[in-house]
Amino acid sequence: MKSFEEIFTESVHIVHAEPEIKESFFNHHHFYQQNNRDRTSDQICAPLTLLSSAAMDIRTPIEIQVSPLPCGILFYVFSGCLQLSEGNQQTLLSENTALYILSGKRSSFLSVSHPCCYAALYISGSSLPWFERNGAPHIRTAAQYPSLTRSRFTRLLGYSSVLAEADCHEISRKLSELMYDLCAPSTDSALSDESVRSQSDYLTIMRQFMNENYSMPCSLEFFEQKLGISRYRLCREFSAAFHLTPGKYLQSVRIDRAAALLRDTSLSVREIAEQVGYDNISHFISLFRRETETTPGAYRTEARKQSSCL
Repeated sequence: MKSFEEIFTESVHIVHAEPEIKESFFNHHHFYQQNNRDRTSDQICAPLTLLSSAAMDIRTPIEIQVSPLPCGILFYVFSGCLQLSEGNQQTLLSENTALYILSGKRSSFLSVSHPCCYAALYISGSSLPWFERNGAPHIRTAAQYPSLTRSRFTRLLGYSSVLAEADCHEISRKLSELMYDLCAPSTDSALSDESVRSQSDYLTIMRQFMNENYSMPCSLEFFEQKLGISRYRLCREFSAAFHLTPGKYLQSVRIDRAAALLRDTSLSVREIAEQVGYDNISHFISLFRRETETTPGAYRTEARKQSSCL
């Protein structure tokens, strides 16, 4: 099976550019691997997978033609203008604007102004068809979508090429949140169905609360009392929206945060377990191992070893 890097190299063509510009374009793309295995082989079972990413700063005119890829492409323009084409349809992206191109589509893009700075995320995974069927974004601006901040994209550009298990879970969660927000109705949309608005609101409230208060119990009974909505309905609709039950989502947030604390602090495993909401250290270690396929201690050792090699 070809790696995604090989597929990408064969499918992307730069028109009328100097050799050094072509080389620079490909060198700015990072292709991700997990445990020294190419990610393409496990894209089927992962909810959302980041196959590649790029942060481009284009100073000269450049046109890129892309043959159909086995992934979607999410563009975000930091500054300047980028013109993207799908068939006969052309879209001009200005500063703080995003565009999603469906998987398997032939496309091309052209830098219109210089410099032009943009991010490109190449996304695959088992839940991608759901997003593409349920309103995957065409063009979205930060004015319409205040949650569409450039920092959400830059955070997804900061991973090393070889990903630890915890990084894969973290990336998948961030991509799911980003895609869900991009698919949601805009803040100035004139939706007449109040139930659609309220559903988006209370599911977003649940998710945001767990992101910020992961050390709390955050039980369905708690949300039922606070939101005035049946716990069974909350569980069903949250699971449909985010492809995880509320309990599994909270667990993924806690494990992601624990992994960050293991990497970035000298806190003991017990202290970290307590900080992310687990009083029973044996239960925490068991969950961490099940999610990352390694123990907290081994994860910390490997993270420090990788850090010392940078």
